[in-house]
Amino acid sequence: MKRRAAKIVLELVDSSLRRANCQGNPPSKGTALVEGSQATTSIIAKQIMVYTKNKHKANDVKGWPAINRPVSSGRGSHVPQVTLDRHLVTACKTTTTTTKIATWNVRTMLQKGKLHNIKLEMERMKINILGLSEVRWQGAGVITSGNYKIFFSGGTTHERGVGIILDKEIGKAVEGYWTLSDRTILLKIAGKPLDINIIQVYAPTSACSDDDIEKFYEELEEAKTQCSQQNPLIIMGDFNAKTQRKLEATEMWFLRRLLRISWTAKKTNDKVLEEAHTTRLLISKIRKRQATFFGHVMRREKLENLVTTGMLEGKHSRGKQREKLIEGLTDWLKAGKSLEAIEATKDRKKWRTMIANAVKQGT
Repeated sequence: MKRRAAKIVLELVDSSLRRANCQGNPPSKGTALVEGSQATTSIIAKQIMVYTKNKHKANDVKGWPAINRPVSSGRGSHVPQVTLDRHLVTACKTTTTTTKIATWNVRTMLQKGKLHNIKLEMERMKINILGLSEVRWQGAGVITSGNYKIFFSGGTTHERGVGIILDKEIGKAVEGYWTLSDRTILLKIAGKPLDINIIQVYAPTSACSDDDIEKFYEELEEAKTQCSQQNPLIIMGDFNAKTQRKLEATEMWFLRRLLRISWTAKKTNDKVLEEAHTTRLLISKIRKRQATFFGHVMRREKLENLVTTGMLEGKHSRGKQREKLIEGLTDWLKAGKSLEAIEATKDRKKWRTMIANAVKQGT
């Protein structure tokens, strides 16, 4: 078929050239033109024959003939990855940089020279973005200090307060900021290919009321709604409460979300529990599973027992020691001392009774 098509093309080209020669042109020039046309048609014929011959030849990467194949067989699996909605990228020579982000509870920035010390620490540790808690500045706004920009959000008194310090380069890329309260601030930074959203928080301590804790989580949720889901979101700061208080506050926040109760409704947690026809169950269920696992480990007297009750040699790290599993269970079971709780695990029935009594008390 290919050879027949090539012959037809040659005949058409040859006939068209002959017609052009017969329309009033001199014979000498016509003869030369015909000879040139024959040379041209012979070249075209050779190209078509070579093309037809190579197309049936096994010239593919896998040794297959490339007949009716838009791409080679080796690239066939990569074709579906190319979509029309991709943007064209221009390759350019760039230098790779790393942005370091950190957070720090500075206790206060009212002391003279405290801001200077913070900037020195950022230069020493090469930090580009630093979130601050307990700034204790009044009002809200942005100030410039040397090569740094400081975005802060405070209240009417010198308490709490949050802020974010940026170096010179990143400070130029800020699209905007939003001061929700003296515990929450949102900052948007333009980036490539995606923008970056940073939320700096200072959570209420365990001594705060439940209403303050609920209000804080409402503000945090409101700040998250202002951020696009496509852009990365960084939430950092000082989450001040103990683990149990966090879990209790989280449980109540879930209930309020399910019942569509906002913190502006001024409803206490007791009223929320009454509307939900339930009680606080999260802590009891967690403690019950911990106590069951702890009793099983103590009765086995193997490596898990040593890991749970043993102590490591040397000095502990700076700061307050974390609460141990056995200490939390002792308080929940009201066993008096840790040794009494360990002795109680040897009797399975007694241990189960202690767990059941603690669950009934709902502590």
